[in-house]
Amino acid sequence: MTFAVFTVTFFQLGVGTANERENPWSSFVRTLPASPLYRNAAKVTTAAVLALLAALVLVLASAAPTPLDLPLVRWPRIFLALAAGGVMMGMLGTALAYLVTPKAALPLANLIYLPLAFIGGMWMPPELLPKIVQEISPYLPSRQWMELVWPAVGDGSWDVGHWLAVAGFTVAFAALAGWAQRRDEAVR
Repeated sequence: MTFAVFTVTFFQLGVGTANERENPWSSFVRTLPASPLYRNAAKVTTAAVLALLAALVLVLASAAPTPLDLPLVRWPRIFLALAAGGVMMGMLGTALAYLVTPKAALPLANLIYLPLAFIGGMWMPPELLPKIVQEISPYLPSRQWMELVWPAVGDGSWDVGHWLAVAGFTVAFAALAGWAQRRDEAVR
């Protein structure tokens, strides 16, 4: 589910928004009185909803052939953790969209996505990662996100520090996205 949310939010907002920048409709939308903040919030919200729906489809598809042993009370926590990370990665994707050209967005998105997924511990438990990767992993946004997802699935308790880290990364990525968008609109 984390991969689904990460992929949808990061690539939809990163690559999709980068490609929209060359669209004449985008130029028209920028002339409207709505703030870029509202436009980006709408995009992030839409991406988060689509990502959570993708995660739900995965749950339903896996529940058909396999018994689902997670109690219903855990699901709101799981989706809250997924949504928090989805917004964070969506803001990172939005920043990327305005920092690079549309042609560079997809290759750079892949160069960011794959290391974040691997080093952040999405592919395997962090203790199985190479030693140097284990030392870097706790400082990545993807690892902080996983520190929210793992306890939600396993019925563990959340550490407020991980929530603060995800919130901090989200604010930093949003600020970077806002700056990059203002810079791009000034050029265009």
